[in-house]
Amino acid sequence: MLADQFPSASGTGFEYDAALVAQASADASNPPRIAFQQGDASLLPFPDASFDLVFTRYMLLHVPDPTTVIREMFRVTRPGGFVIAYEPDCCMEFGYPPNAAMERMSYLWRHLFPHPLMGRQLVHLFRSAGAANYSAGAVLGMDHDEGVYKRWYRMTAEAVGPAAISKNLLTSKEFDDLLASAREFEADPHSVCFKLPDVWVIANL
Repeated sequence: MLADQFPSASGTGFEYDAALVAQASADASNPPRIAFQQGDASLLPFPDASFDLVFTRYMLLHVPDPTTVIREMFRVTRPGGFVIAYEPDCCMEFGYPPNAAMERMSYLWRHLFPHPLMGRQLVHLFRSAGAANYSAGAVLGMDHDEGVYKRWYRMTAEAVGPAAISKNLLTSKEFDDLLASAREFEADPHSVCFKLPDVWVIANL
């Protein structure tokens, strides 16, 4: 996405999971000016002021210490550059007609993610890291026909299911029931789905 928006720029994708780095690196659709590197976002292996733009999406809610990660993002950004974060606030999911899978999602997020309410903390964390010139906002999504959010919830439930079972948040039977309910909701073109809010902050250093 960033490569499309900045066609003359080079970029580095940074990821903790080596398997995901290998998968991304092998993707032939990536332009040659885009590279991928494995590492820890709380200890970036880049000199100060290395980048014009540092961007993260749906990552800070997963890391143990988001404050350190944001400070690292600021450190490697050049004066005049931009630091951008886009994070969810896992505070609610609901739809109509009522659906058991949707009603269960917030419980799972709050017990699986280190910082499920990251969205509401984002502005404060940027201020604490030294952001003085920034803008921020929030997005609330809704599907009222065959939209993407119902599919997003179903796919996310599939992805976190094994972790939920291993942490005894769900039994295998409860997980199967959850997926069946999510698929039923997704397949209903008349159901209405409200997605949890996403918060964005753009700091100009």
